[in-house]
Amino acid sequence: MMSKEHAILGQREPRQRERLGQRAVQLLAICANFPICEIYGYDWHQGRCIYVQREGEVQEEGMVDLVPIGPRRILMAYGYFSLEVYADNESGPPITEDWDVLVDDEIEEYTRTICAGPGRKLEITYLVIPNAIEANVEVKLKLKDLGSRSRAVYGKIKASATDYRNKSVHLFSCERGTSLSFPSGSTSILPLSPSMVAVPCRWQLELHIEVDLTVITTCDSQEEQDKNLKFSLEFTHEIMSQEREVDDDQVEVNIKWYLIC
Repeated sequence: MMSKEHAILGQREPRQRERLGQRAVQLLAICANFPICEIYGYDWHQGRCIYVQREGEVQEEGMVDLVPIGPRRILMAYGYFSLEVYADNESGPPITEDWDVLVDDEIEEYTRTICAGPGRKLEITYLVIPNAIEANVEVKLKLKDLGSRSRAVYGKIKASATDYRNKSVHLFSCERGTSLSFPSGSTSILPLSPSMVAVPCRWQLELHIEVDLTVITTCDSQEEQDKNLKFSLEFTHEIMSQEREVDDDQVEVNIKWYLIC
């Protein structure tokens, strides 16, 4: 069934369609060369957590890519986009920086550097999309019934669009040591964080989803068997659900398009 948003897109003239979206900031990458506990992002009316250091995680030396966990809602671009960075407990008050994101009439990518003291810096790359729509992603994992054998999953799921310029947003990131357990024969929704991204609002909506998951099966002898579920999917306003199967284990990806409000 066609959603209300799709019906609106289909009824409007091309010039009107271009006005359906709202101004948004899409986070693309964060990297730093010093330990960070938390990062919060703020727009003109809300604040959202975008990064939390995982328990027991030790940051390597040099510039390291940090995997964001948010924001859980799209950040708007109607004034200033701000960061509040919390380092270790001995570093004093949070580091804050903001940038004007209201000036762009076209899609623009920025990489900003925050200096947090001698030799300490953080870089953030984000996209300002003057006319954006929200893509909400759901990933279902359908594992075949293997009786009492335990099943666990780890890996990555990323989202990208043409305007992200060869960059991706991590929707799911889980290492083998922290893999998620699922019962055999179950259908489970993977905990994506974030579960949505902002994409340009055009008649030809498009989103690319890259799935790279490994399913671990522990046999009665405690021997582990790994199976890789790796594939890429393309979604549009007409293609919003796809499924892939490897040896009866299935991954289903669903996309819902929403006007940002």
